[in-house]
Amino acid sequence: MQGSIIEKMADAVESSAVVLMCASSFYKQSSNCRLEAEYAQTQKKQIIPLLVEPGYQADGWLGILMGAKLYYDVSSAVKISDACNQLADALEGLLLSGEDEEAEQSDDKVALVCKWSVESVGKWLHMHVGLSATVQEAFRTQCMNGSALVQLSLEMQAAAHVVDEVHVARAKEFDGMLQTKLALNAWGEMLAFKRALGGLLNPNEKLPSLEAMLEAPPPAAVPSAANASPS
Repeated sequence: MQGSIIEKMADAVESSAVVLMCASSFYKQSSNCRLEAEYAQTQKKQIIPLLVEPGYQADGWLGILMGAKLYYDVSSAVKISDACNQLADALEGLLLSGEDEEAEQSDDKVALVCKWSVESVGKWLHMHVGLSATVQEAFRTQCMNGSALVQLSLEMQAAAHVVDEVHVARAKEFDGMLQTKLALNAWGEMLAFKRALGGLLNPNEKLPSLEAMLEAPPPAAVPSAANASPS
């Protein structure tokens, strides 16, 4: 049971944008509360203390964690209304700034990927997706550079929002295009490519550098029919 509680606490912290910490003597005495608060600190989460016990002065581990953080006093009916209004404004500001930062990081990744040449895309397919030489050759034939890869990612995102029959048809059309134009006929390769394409512009995923791809050996070429050895 204890393991299940800790796991849920960790999941809650990891999926949060902001952690509200209810400062009180009971909070300080709780080992689970301490574990959760310290984990939020190590995960670099934005922690906002709420004073829920009248006149409480945090000390020990809780005092260190609170430090000079701005806190909101919700310990009495007289104070709670103003404190909640101030807290709502603060949360709105934090969440909006987080969205702006994520959008900026995403824009930076788009700009970087757009610089990729056809050869760079081929090396990305080879090094980071692990697709066959046949698929890599299809990408070269279709002149799939970084800009084209970004456009393909946007089209995949649009096709993924399945809400009606029209969008279902669009998703099927997208998969059909991957098969006919880019030789992604094997189901496993298509899944691997779509997973990598989805993460390519994700601001939380590290982008391979152009330098690393330029230093990598070129992908294996597909032998032409004329040069293929007879079976």
